[in-house]
Amino acid sequence: MEPNDTIEKLEKSQEFKNWKKSNKKSYLANVFAMTGKEDISEWHIGYYKEDSERIVTFVVGDKITQTPESEVFRESGKVSPLEISKVKIDINDALDSAVKFQNQKYPGNSPLKRIILLQNSGEHHVYNITFVTQTFKTLNIKVSSSDGRIVSDKIHSIFDFNDKTIN
Repeated sequence: MEPNDTIEKLEKSQEFKNWKKSNKKSYLANVFAMTGKEDISEWHIGYYKEDSERIVTFVVGDKITQTPESEVFRESGKVSPLEISKVKIDINDALDSAVKFQNQKYPGNSPLKRIILLQNSGEHHVYNITFVTQTFKTLNIKVSSSDGRIVSDKIHSIFDFNDKTIN
């Protein structure tokens, strides 16, 4: 199921409508999924609550569940709203772009897991795709959700630590 369809399914649900009544100032912030090679079976849809600066996530699969409010992971500043109308390419096209790019620039780093986050990065609406690779690396590729171009890429070893090496 595409993120747009999933959001529509959620926002039509009674669970969401009941929650939204008392959270009028909240807005769509991100859509998240994690998978191996199989199709995506559930999406996690995050709504940012400005008053508490926290996020509430709805898990949409066969059923809809709501998670408790949690801290927001962000680099800095305000969480930008995700405007789904600005998303012009579907998830499969974004993944195809990311895989083609990975094969060209990072051959030999085949993905085992795919982590997909659709978000407004402040500059672009992007599919923020992270591959956990067979070479124990994380490859992060940001794909524009408007035209499928690669916005940025970074690769890191899973074993890289910011702290001193542990003996």
